[in-house]
Amino acid sequence: MHVPPQLAGKFRQAPEMEHRRRRREPPKTIEDARAIVQAIAKRQVENDRWVKMWRFCKQVVYLFALVGAYLLYYLIGTINEALSLLN
Repeated sequence: MHVPPQLAGKFRQAPEMEHRRRRREPPKTIEDARAIVQAIAKRQVENDRWVKMWRFCKQVVYLFALVGAYLLYYLIGTINEALSLLN
């Protein structure tokens, strides 16, 4: 794409475009390189649809367990009250 010279300076000064052209400095140590690789891998894992689905299923199971525990608590209380009325 050809940009006229009078507009080229304006594009260079746009702050929202600055982050796209900025290049990352090469890592100075092996630990820096490992940290960069782990950050990229973590980002890919967090965006993976299977991981998202697993986390969603885990939350649904926790919700069912919580509702089931409450219903069991209510049922035991009701049975206990009914048995105490018989005596």
